[in-house]
Amino acid sequence: MRTFQQAIDQLLKDKKYSTARKKITVYLKKYPKDPEYIRLMGIVQLHENKLALAERNFVKVLSLDSNHAQAMANLAYIKQRKGEYDLARQWLEKSIQIHPISVETHHQLGIVANIQCDYESAETHYKEVLKINPSHIPSLVNLSILLKNRGEIDLSIHYLHQVLAINPMQPQIYWILANLKSYHFHPSEKEMVQLLLNQNQNPKDLEALLFTSAKILEDDGQYSESFTVLKKVNKLKYSGLNYKATDWQTLLNNIKTIFTADYVAANQNIQAQNTTPILIAGMPRSGSTLIEQILASHSKITGASELTYLTEIKNNIQGGYPQGLTKYSSESYQQIANSYNELTKKWSEQNTIYTDKMPSNINHAGILLMANSEAKLIHSRRNAMDVCLSAYKQNFENGNEFSYDLKELVQYYQFQEQLALHWRILFPGRVITVDYEKVISDTEAQVRTLLEFLGLEFQKSCLDFHQTKRNIRTASAGQITQKIYTSANLYYKNYGNALNELEALLNESMKVIPNES
Repeated sequence: MRTFQQAIDQLLKDKKYSTARKKITVYLKKYPKDPEYIRLMGIVQLHENKLALAERNFVKVLSLDSNHAQAMANLAYIKQRKGEYDLARQWLEKSIQIHPISVETHHQLGIVANIQCDYESAETHYKEVLKINPSHIPSLVNLSILLKNRGEIDLSIHYLHQVLAINPMQPQIYWILANLKSYHFHPSEKEMVQLLLNQNQNPKDLEALLFTSAKILEDDGQYSESFTVLKKVNKLKYSGLNYKATDWQTLLNNIKTIFTADYVAANQNIQAQNTTPILIAGMPRSGSTLIEQILASHSKITGASELTYLTEIKNNIQGGYPQGLTKYSSESYQQIANSYNELTKKWSEQNTIYTDKMPSNINHAGILLMANSEAKLIHSRRNAMDVCLSAYKQNFENGNEFSYDLKELVQYYQFQEQLALHWRILFPGRVITVDYEKVISDTEAQVRTLLEFLGLEFQKSCLDFHQTKRNIRTASAGQITQKIYTSANLYYKNYGNALNELEALLNESMKVIPNES
């Protein structure tokens, strides 16, 4: 059986799914109730993305052998893929009781726990893996990212260095290090990045290496050369996306046509709410993580980081967003409030005031402002050149497709600026714009303004935000553990004439953006 399993594994690795299925079918005809052959068929179906068929086979295995630990872990993976995390965790915990030294099951438990924001359990399981196998690269990487998100940057780097000691030929690890922002590469690491760039790489690894190379050049003061690499990698990434550029002006016009003063007056949900969600949104890399960290340092505010729930609610609107909202009433918005409250219960149970800092929420903030009359929006704003450059330098894990093309990046900047103004006009007293430059130059005054906006008393802990321990799943996680620094302000000037195209695009776009502060 072991030799047969290895043969199937190789076929799966080679993506010869049909051949693997035929081989297993031959044995299933001879042994129709053999749990392992049934499980292997489920594994093939899993690789073919036939989740329902795979799940059926894993359940069948457990009906034949209720203690089959591998089938439990396989079934857990199906549940994880379906977003049924509680069930996934239950099956994994059953599996680990039967096979307590399973590297794969502990690692999978760590992943599910991390998804559920149970970071302590995630850390425990990753470390259990490393007790069994100290060279398990996926657990080393995931543990490193978890520690980075918690602000333990030095320890995060320690684990990444362990990964590179095992195998230095890993493009993604160099980008993770570069994405710490404060990390400076050793000469030997720079040489390795260049060596890897000279080899054939798959598109994802090539993008990681080029973004890393741009960061290295920037750190070495070679700004023009850095931007040349950025233009190359952004063009590469933008062209490789399964993405059609958004007509941001049309979307803006459609939103403004539906969200009018009359629409708000007629359909605002005015039922009393027992939660106060605070959206912090705007351009990516605009300082929203700093704002959230400051607010989350207040005893009456919980920072939830970047949540996808409002986007999911928007995506489920029949007729699409924003057109589908024409049929919505105050009762419809109350249903949205109920859904959002249920989805965010984990954070509202800690404090009734909590933040959701997904930057793209600026696009559909009106939905939550209509659904919950207590909800508020903080528009995070930063110097146009700085914020566009910063977004252009970022190899985002997902989303923000517009950022890989200078023209569309500027179009999006214009879109969110005008939309933020529209939200401020429509929802007076519930929307505020906070400028990053003011936060770093006069922190206490801005903190007091923000807390007054939220109806809260000033607390000194908000000024000591860098001492607040929490998990932050963004590129800025390593930066907000530091005290306020001003080196990022007007940083774009280092690039000089290399940014002439960006400056020209922004100057042209500013002609149609209302001059309102």
